[in-house]
Amino acid sequence: MNYTKNQILQKFQKKTLLLTTIFNKKIIQSIEEEFDTRILLRSSKGVKFTAEGEYLAKRAKEYLKIYGRNKNKMKSFKYETRGRLNLGSSYTYSKYFFTRYFYITIQKENNVNFNIVTKTK
Repeated sequence: MNYTKNQILQKFQKKTLLLTTIFNKKIIQSIEEEFDTRILLRSSKGVKFTAEGEYLAKRAKEYLKIYGRNKNKMKSFKYETRGRLNLGSSYTYSKYFFTRYFYITIQKENNVNFNIVTKTK
């Protein structure tokens, strides 16, 4: 039997939808057992949150935001620039060119200490 691409996709989507529905149902049952309360009201019209479910959903959103911020902060530690940078430059270059670029860098890198040495003859 030959199947068209659309028929194969439809069969796959039906199976995927069924699996995700079963998976979601198990997760919800697990949460309801853990908190010893119903979080969803199921009826022929659909599904609605109970008061407890609304509370848990709101708190879950807050926790996910906190988790995202913490994850981003941990990544920033990995790539953060810090330490001491020793720079040497001629007086003329420092006076006319270097200061402009240095000012921009200072604004970006607030965890870096700079030590700049310029000497005149």
